Amino acid sequence: MKKVSAILIIFSLLSTLVFAAPISKTIKVLFNTSVIKIGSKTSKIETLTYNNKVYVPLNDIAKLNNLKVAFNTKTNTYELTPITQSTTSSVGYSMQNPAPLGTTLTTVVDEYTTKYTFRVTLLDIKRGQEALDMVKKANIFNPDPKTGKEYLLAKFRFELVKIEGEQRAFMLNEGLFTVYSGTKKAYDLCLAVPPEPSLSNDSMYAGSISEGWSIYEVDINDKAPIWSFNSQGYANKGIWFKLYK
Repeated sequence: MKKVSAILIIFSLLSTLVFAAPISKTIKVLFNTSVIKIGSKTSKIETLTYNNKVYVPLNDIAKLNNLKVAFNTKTNTYELTPITQSTTSSVGYSMQNPAPLGTTLTTVVDEYTTKYTFRVTLLDIKRGQEALDMVKKANIFNPDPKTGKEYLLAKFRFELVKIEGEQRAFMLNEGLFTVYSGTKKAYDLCLAVPPEPSLSNDSMYAGSISEGWSIYEVDINDKAPIWSFNSQGYANKGIWFKLYK
């Protein structure tokens, strides 16, 4: 066991951690290798002791509990969620067979010197009067939909799982998404301000999570609009979701 002086920022260990304004001070702590046991699982973990309290790395505790740690850039929060096998790749889903609400799909965005692996989940869909009320509340200057059209809101969760190659941030924005009508005609980009939280202009790094609303204008009589990300104009590439229940 070693006794050292260090400048540390200490956070409480919770199922969800939220950053407050950091306070730095010089303290004396004891570093040690400890055996941690949770249920039937044991692991040797580097710990530190300060003021008669033991602090352990969040990632190590999460691993013992079969949890994954991700940072939510919208809420500035570390989130612990169960590791499951429910995530699927985009294989099997396409423009002709888009994934339903609640599905999580995986895709790799290839930008020459960098590859970004994303997990994307469609969380919710709002349309018609409910969507209009939310859009008007988001910004008083948002216009009414054009004649024959209505607002459609889709809430997504993006998790940037890993970055390969040059370590550059990924800028998530509305221009990366395309919505098609049930007859496969691409809709124009909607310029109205979406409700908060939104997916607009979010810089993401490995481990980051962005969750929010995306806004579209669709034909009132269009009963089967679909959404794509990273399809590059191909009907069988990237991610495809149904924007209807």
